Amino acid sequence: SHSIPHRDEAVWPMWEDFRPFERFEGKKYDDFQFTTFSHGLHRCPGRRLAFLQINVALAMLLAEYDA
Repeated sequence: SHSIPHRDEAVWPMWEDFRPFERFEGKKYDDFQFTTFSHGLHRCPGRRLAFLQINVALAMLLAEYDA
């Protein structure tokens, strides 16, 4: 899960507080730290199947629609 590192108290002592500007101020990170799985070269393994299912669901909805 990409949310686990954002709740690490060793990195973010007060992670519950909403302070968007202070939280990242003055810190240096590499390009791949704190990124989700879908960033970069890799995509979600179920992405193609999900798109197919969305198309089928849309086709079924449109087939039921009476103009």
